[in-house]
Order: sequence, then structure tokens, then C-alpha cells
Amino acid sequence: MHILLLDVGRSVRDESFLSVMVMAHSDKILEAVTHKIQ
Repeated sequence: MHILLLDVGRSVRDESFLSVMVMAHSDKILEAVTHKIQ
């Protein structure tokens, strides 16, 4: 998954910060999902 995001960021160098934000958001979403499961 992270590799895919890196590929996207590589193809969009001008908006490399976007891929970083996507990674951060995906981590937060995963955290919320795990909390719901628990």
C-alpha cells in the first residue's frame, strides 16, 4: 500500500506533499478502524 502511494507521489512530484498527507490520513483511518473492532 505504501509502495503504491510512493508511486503516486513520484508521478506527481510537484505535489509530493500530497502523498505524505495521504499516508498520514490512511494511518489515522486504520487507527480508527482498529479502535472500532476492539
